[in-house]
Amino acid sequence: MSDNQQDMQIPHLKATAIIAVQIGTGFVQRLQELMIFLMEGREEEIKALETKKPGEDMTPWENSVVTVTMILQDIMKNAKDTDQLEYKSLSSMLPSSPDQH
Repeated sequence: MSDNQQDMQIPHLKATAIIAVQIGTGFVQRLQELMIFLMEGREEEIKALETKKPGEDMTPWENSVVTVTMILQDIMKNAKDTDQLEYKSLSSMLPSSPDQH
């Protein structure tokens, strides 16, 4: 290895770092779609994940689900704290049928 390669430094976050990131609705929708994709057809794994105790070893899939869940929960908490949530009825979110026009 050359001296230049040994001296190359790669950026890393400090252990105490907390980074503020601005996230728009479009990105949140992508995260929600990712969550649906990760959970699709995995009912048994979801039940098993729900019974895990903190600190228990997790599979890569379980880690992925927990990570996306944590991000979404934090986004929604911040949105609520900054009055950026709106509430809609379930019926208003359902696609209207063709005969209701």
